[in-house]
Parts: sequence; C-alpha cells; structure tokens
Amino acid sequence: MDPKHPGAVDEILNFGEFWNEEGIRKNKSEIIKITAKIGKLFKRAYRYFAAAKAIRDDMEIIYEEAFNRGKFQKEVRKFKKEIFGTLMDTEKQGKVRHLFGSALSPNGSVDHYETIVGKMKRVYYVKGSYIKGMSVFLEELVDEGIKKGFYMEIYHEPLDEKNIETLIIPKLNVAITVSNKYADAHYKKIDIDAFMNKDLLTEKEDFLKEDQVMIEKLMKAGLSNITKAKKAHDELEKFYVLNMNFKGIDELKEKIMNRIREYEKEVKG
Repeated sequence: MDPKHPGAVDEILNFGEFWNEEGIRKNKSEIIKITAKIGKLFKRAYRYFAAAKAIRDDMEIIYEEAFNRGKFQKEVRKFKKEIFGTLMDTEKQGKVRHLFGSALSPNGSVDHYETIVGKMKRVYYVKGSYIKGMSVFLEELVDEGIKKGFYMEIYHEPLDEKNIETLIIPKLNVAITVSNKYADAHYKKIDIDAFMNKDLLTEKEDFLKEDQVMIEKLMKAGLSNITKAKKAHDELEKFYVLNMNFKGIDELKEKIMNRIREYEKEVKG
C-alpha cells in the first residue's frame, strides 16, 4: 500500500535494505523459474474454482425455482422482530464492515469463526442447500440493522464474494451464521430448506447430485494446486532466508516500536 502522506504522516519501510543482493542474484534464474511456476499454479487453481462456481450456479437455478419467497418473507419479518424488537428506525444510518470469514487455502477450506462468532451471546445457525437463499436471509437483516443505526460486521464467502456467510451485531451480542461449526451449538436454527418445493427438488434430484459430485472434484483440484503453489513458495523463500540480515530487521522492529510508544505519549498528552 502506497503512503498517502510520506514523511509527514506515513513512512515507507524498505526491507530490501536487509537483503544480501549478491547472494540472491546468484539464484536469479531459479527464483524466476519458481516464481513463474507459482503464478501458473494459482491461475490453474482459480480456473478450477471458477468452474466449481459455474456448476454451483446451475444448482442455484434449481433451488431458486423451488424457493417459496412468500413463506420465506413471512419468516424474515418474524425474525427481524425477534432480533430488533420494537426499535425504531434512526436518522443516522448504521455502518457495515465487509470482511472474509473463511478462505480456500493449502489446508483446505478454513475459518476461525470461533474467534468471531464464539464471542457472541446468541448464535443463530442458518441451515440450507440454497446458498443464495441463506445469503438473502442475512442481507435482509443487514438492511434492517442499517435502518436501526447499528454497526455490523459482514463476513463473505470466498467462492462468491457477493454471498454472506456470517453477520455479527456486536451491540446486540448476536451472530447469525451459516458455518457448520454451529450446527450443534446454537441458540436457534433457521432452516432455509423449509421454504423449498420438495416435489420439484425430488424431480431434479439427479441433476443436483451430478452437480454436487462435479463441484467436489473441482474444489479438490483447485485446493490441490494451491497446496502445490505453497510448496513452491516455500522453496522460493529458502533463497531469501539464507540471504537476510535478521539482526538488522530485529533492530528496525525495536526502533519502530519505540516510535510508536512516543506517538502514544504524544496522543495521551
């Protein structure tokens, strides 16, 4: 990130000062080769993830067709009252912070929701097969929270950043999440599948199963390529680790920490 006010407010830390450039140059061809390999592996992984999303979109079309929006909206209105009670809309709109709560990593699909959701007193678990339906449920609550003037944290999913996985309302000590970590540890469960036309889903069952198998294969392939990219990156780091002045970095760290302590004293007066 480039500093907005270099020298006045911001400062650039150049860690290149702590490299042994001569030692790094000796491995120039290998560094270039491995860097290119990493780039190709990530691009390959993203293509698999894009293909998985495209197949999942096919499932979502089926679920959308089976979705009873009338029944769904009735439940949404009830749930809004349960969360926000009789609170009136405010002139000052609420604020929303957008984040990612999970990631596709060399270790598979990972999250640390226990450090976010686990802090809330009431945890509502949203269950369902229709990803967009669960996200719309959370979006409805976000809209209501904004009208009521609340600060909220929204956590999006990595495969399709438009979809919401988790909503945190700190002031109400409430979390609403689709994370399976809370399938058996929640205050209340909301089942989005309850608003589905079961007959239509039965009719399309073979399509849904076929899509699910393909998605799992594509996701597995994508994650495999990310794992390979991580291993290649570990190889790349060896060239830098052997040519870094870690003592100099530690001295810089202490210098920066002393500056931060001085700034803190100035702020406190």
